[in-house]
Amino acid sequence: MALSKGSDANDEGSRLPWYTKTYWIFINIATPIAFFITIFYWIFLADIGTDGASSINLVLDLFIHLVNSLLMLALVLVSRHPVRILHFYWPVGVAIIYMIFTIIFHFAGGLSPFGTSYIYPMLNWDEPGITVVVVLGSALGLIIMQILVVIITLARDRLTRSCRGANSIPISKQGPISYNQM
Repeated sequence: MALSKGSDANDEGSRLPWYTKTYWIFINIATPIAFFITIFYWIFLADIGTDGASSINLVLDLFIHLVNSLLMLALVLVSRHPVRILHFYWPVGVAIIYMIFTIIFHFAGGLSPFGTSYIYPMLNWDEPGITVVVVLGSALGLIIMQILVVIITLARDRLTRSCRGANSIPISKQGPISYNQM
């Protein structure tokens, strides 16, 4: 954790620099949204026909809607980013902004590349009942994804703590310094 003005997080002058806070916000937004998009896309939107063909390039679909989540999972597993369950409001806030955008897009007469007035069939504001259910379900889904990320980070941290005791770095004549002493 990066701190400014002191080395103890409990010091009054110690606080995270603005760029660390900004990074933390972006990682708290990107991770659960990446997992949510992958699950939502492959359950509801992937149009794979009986012949195995997709309406869009399958390789592009895989990179946009699967590889992104795999990279985010790898980032969570190899980093030490703290994740808090109560930070669910960041990805939900971005989803609310996106919902407002889809409403403006629809009622301003925007057209998708397929010539429809909606971006995704589930966000068709001509059918507001279904769309509101999808929006509320998506907000719940994002909260569940945040909980999943918290569980993954707790497991990562527990694994890290269990492995630390066996690690030592012999850098002085006084004997090895354990990782916990650093």
